[in-house]
Amino acid sequence: MDFLVGVDLQDSFVLGWHYNDQTLEIELEFSIWPESKYYEAPKIGEHTCYRLGSLLFEGVLSINGLLNQNDIQPTIDLDGSKDYGNIDYFEKNQSYFKVVGGFGSIEFESSGVHVKLRT
Repeated sequence: MDFLVGVDLQDSFVLGWHYNDQTLEIELEFSIWPESKYYEAPKIGEHTCYRLGSLLFEGVLSINGLLNQNDIQPTIDLDGSKDYGNIDYFEKNQSYFKVVGGFGSIEFESSGVHVKLRT
């Protein structure tokens, strides 16, 4: 998955997730390193580039283990922002995915995944 080269999911922060109409969107503050095509110079006080965006999984079938966001207690930072931890594990094997984090240990099939950046 070339689009994840230079993207550190274990240092990225999960901001939320939605599953609707066979699309799973995991909203993230991505931790991006110089090897990535998405890299920009870090802001003052940041140790690397952080950019808001999403992992978009399309054509999602038979999703298992996804927790309801309202049932999860987020971490609230000193500035009032909240997150749901990091993506601790990410596996892709053909159309099968396993993604583990504060939102659950989810397993599903998907026809495709890509990064969508907002900033």
